[in-house]
Amino acid sequence: MKISFSNSGLLAFLLRPVKSNSLKTLLIILIVWLPIVVGAFLMKREHTTLSIVNDFEFHIRFLLLIPLIILMEKKVDQPFNDFLIQTKGIILNDEANRFQKVINNIAYITKYNVAELLYFALFYSLLFLYWEDVVTTSNKEYFFDIGTKDLNSIGWYYLLVSLPFFQLLIFRWVFRWVIWVWMLYRVSTLKLNIDPVHADGMGGLEYINLIPFLFSFLSFLISSIIATHMGSDIVFGAEKLKALSIQIIFFTIFFPLLNYLPLLFFVRKMFKAKTEGILMFGRLIREHNTDYFSKWIYKRDDKDILLGSVDNSSLADINGSYAMNQSLRLFPINSNFFLITVVVSAFPYFPLLLTQYSIIDLFKQLVVHFIS
Repeated sequence: MKISFSNSGLLAFLLRPVKSNSLKTLLIILIVWLPIVVGAFLMKREHTTLSIVNDFEFHIRFLLLIPLIILMEKKVDQPFNDFLIQTKGIILNDEANRFQKVINNIAYITKYNVAELLYFALFYSLLFLYWEDVVTTSNKEYFFDIGTKDLNSIGWYYLLVSLPFFQLLIFRWVFRWVIWVWMLYRVSTLKLNIDPVHADGMGGLEYINLIPFLFSFLSFLISSIIATHMGSDIVFGAEKLKALSIQIIFFTIFFPLLNYLPLLFFVRKMFKAKTEGILMFGRLIREHNTDYFSKWIYKRDDKDILLGSVDNSSLADINGSYAMNQSLRLFPINSNFFLITVVVSAFPYFPLLLTQYSIIDLFKQLVVHFIS
C-alpha cells in the first residue's frame, strides 16, 4: 500500500482538477496575493500603495514560498514509501502484522480531510479569541482605514482568506512531520533485525536519516517566515540585527535538532544490539582463537575446528567483525545530513546582513580577513 501526502487532504481535493504544478501555483497566487495588491492600488492612497510595494514580508510569503511549497509537495511521497519498504525489511516476521496496522492507520489518517478541517476550526477560533491582539499589533497600514484600526476590505480578505490559506500549506508539512514521528515511534517498539556489524555503523538504520533530511525543507520554510518578520522589524522598525543574533542562532540550531531528535527512539535498540554483539562476537572470537592456537602454535590436527579455515586471514576477518561491532553508534544520526540541515535552516537569515552592510562592504571585509 502506497502512502500519498500530496494527493490527500482538503487542499488536494480542491485542486484535483488542476494537474500542472505551475497552474496550481498560479491559481493560488491569484487567490491569495493578487486581490490584495490590486485592492491596495485601487484605493489610490499614496501611503497605501507605497506600503504594499515595500511589504517584502508579504511578497516573499506569497510569491516565493508558495511556489516552493507546491514544488516540494510531490517530493515527499516517494522517499516516504521507500522508507516504509526499507523498514519492512528489518522487521521480524512475527511483527509484520503490527507494522501493517501502522501503515493502514497512516493511510487512513492521510486519506481524509479531518486534520485540515480541524486546522481551519482551530485557526478561526484563535483568530476570534485574540482578535484585538492580532489587529492592534499589525504594522500593515494598508489593512486599515486612514487614521484608525478598523479593518478595510483588504485587511478582512488577508485575515480570512490569504493568511489561513498560506498557513494551511505550512500545516500540511507539519502534519506530515507529526505522522512520521508517530510512525517512527511505533516502529521503534517493534522487534527489529539490527545488524551490529553493518557497514553503515548504525546497525543498518542509516536510511532513517533520509526522512528528516527531506524535512529540512520545513526548517527552511519556518526560518524564512521568521527571517522576513525580522527583516521587516529591522527595515521599518528600530530593531538591530546584532540584537537578534542570539535568536537567529537559536532558531538555526533548534529546528534541525527538533527534526532529528525522533531518531533517538532507536537508542535503546542500538544499545541492546551493541551489547549482544559484544557477547556474541566475544565468544566467537575466543573459540576461533582457541582453534587458531591449537593448529598453528600447538600443532594439533583437530578436525572439528571453528570455521574450517583457521588461518591468519580468518583471524583478521573475525577480529575486523568485532571492531565493526565496537564502532556501532548508539545514536543513529548522520552528522553530515544534520549539518546540511543546519545550513539550510540558516540560509534565510543571510539576506538580513544586507540590512546592515552592502554587498561591496561584505566583500571588502571578506578580502581583508582572507589576506590578514
